[in-house]
Amino acid sequence: MKRRMLFLSLILAASLLTGCGYRTVEQMYAIPRRTEEYTLLQKTIEQAMEGLEFASPTYGDNQQVVQSADLDGDGKQEYIVFARGKSEKPLKILVFHEAENGAYFLMEMLQMNGAAFEQVDYVDMDGKPGSELVVGRRLSDQMMRVAAVFSFADGQSEQLINTIYAKFFTADMDANGSADLLVLLSDIDGLYDSDPHQNPGARIIPTVKNVDDHIYALAGGTGSALGSGGMVTKLNAAVIATEAGCEMVISNGSKPELLYDIAQGKPVGTRFLRKEA
Repeated sequence: MKRRMLFLSLILAASLLTGCGYRTVEQMYAIPRRTEEYTLLQKTIEQAMEGLEFASPTYGDNQQVVQSADLDGDGKQEYIVFARGKSEKPLKILVFHEAENGAYFLMEMLQMNGAAFEQVDYVDMDGKPGSELVVGRRLSDQMMRVAAVFSFADGQSEQLINTIYAKFFTADMDANGSADLLVLLSDIDGLYDSDPHQNPGARIIPTVKNVDDHIYALAGGTGSALGSGGMVTKLNAAVIATEAGCEMVISNGSKPELLYDIAQGKPVGTRFLRKEA
């Protein structure tokens, strides 16, 4: 009997602590009210979205039209909205920040050309507080894709990388919270020692320790949009990635199975080695 009384007492105490003892049946089964924070954020987004429509990314793990990440490293989540308008640069990325008083405001709007957002990722590439925003988009009326990396470490956006790609992947190989490997898949097998379209004997350079003038000169030939014609932008990306302690690999996008070999450090494509601290 004592055990039964103790059991009932615990149930009553739990009910009182949670407030269930004072709620009616209608209250218990009512739809939960939205928090004030959610309501304020929703109103701010609705105001900023006037004349725009939501445009969710179509590929990858992050396909929501509204996403959250700590971009500036202040410990608070920014809210990132992907939208489309009718201006010359129709694709919009709206970044909302929480003020000290709990209100939200539009921190920045990134505008870019293109037909659709394809892939979005959040990685730590530069070692600074906050995550970098990686955005892949498809350009209008063609299958050409452009990947851009933005940093918000200083409170406003800074574009670190802007390059043509077929597909891109980032990986944290040692689980330390920072991206250790950036893979750009293109329609070319890697960086060649001469133009492969003109020289059948051109050979892939397997490893690049330093992107210097000589390496840039090798990318000066003409080629397809995803081949040597876009190699200079890939080299620019390699410079930024390697200086931030991230290795980068350029490989052929028609052979996705090679990603396993790339992750294992096998000689695939051209690997740009990270700068040692």
